[in-house]
Amino acid sequence: MKTDMKITKKSNQFLVLSALILMLVFAGAVGTVLANEGLLTNEGPETVLKQCVNKTISILNDPVYKNASEKELLHKVLFNECEPTFDFRALSMGVLGRNWRRFSKKEQNEFIKYFSHLIAQIYFEKLDRKSIKDVSIRYIKTTMLPPTRSGIKRADVTSEVTHNGIKTPVIYRMLKRKHGKWKIYDLKIEGVSLVLNYREQYRNKFMETPEQIIEELKKKVNM
Repeated sequence: MKTDMKITKKSNQFLVLSALILMLVFAGAVGTVLANEGLLTNEGPETVLKQCVNKTISILNDPVYKNASEKELLHKVLFNECEPTFDFRALSMGVLGRNWRRFSKKEQNEFIKYFSHLIAQIYFEKLDRKSIKDVSIRYIKTTMLPPTRSGIKRADVTSEVTHNGIKTPVIYRMLKRKHGKWKIYDLKIEGVSLVLNYREQYRNKFMETPEQIIEELKKKVNM
């Protein structure tokens, strides 16, 4: 089943790169991340990113998932394991923009549910386990941003991802709600926002009703 929308060659390259970088969070990177993990003492945004590696690296190394026939199961397990690291509500609100208010509370929850699975489905299909073997990520700095009016804390974690000898600047945009933990709500890859990229793709969809948009999502998601 085709899961993603029609995209240009340029946006497809962005999609593949996004998939690779998201896999660093879903599946973990190599070397530097694991070496630094033992030095972590705080639950700051950078710490949460690094800790996600240990949650999933054992899954990828599990021989149970080495066969291609187990690919769908592997994707499901990875999604369930790392879903708490992403704030899909904030991500969905960013994608819909002002149109978020057109959705009822029930529709908002449905959009979040199916859109989050669609993202994982698209990106996982673009990659296999071998794709991340030569990938490394270097965390450069964490910049605390002014909180929102409602008191939500925000931070940008600047990093550099290296793949096939090519270095790519990546900023993980994160937030922390009251009594919650730091979560990712957007990625900026070479200055291009993942959320804004999807909002642009959905621009023509905003003429449709929330019910129609959700129904289209349901048809694209394998759940």
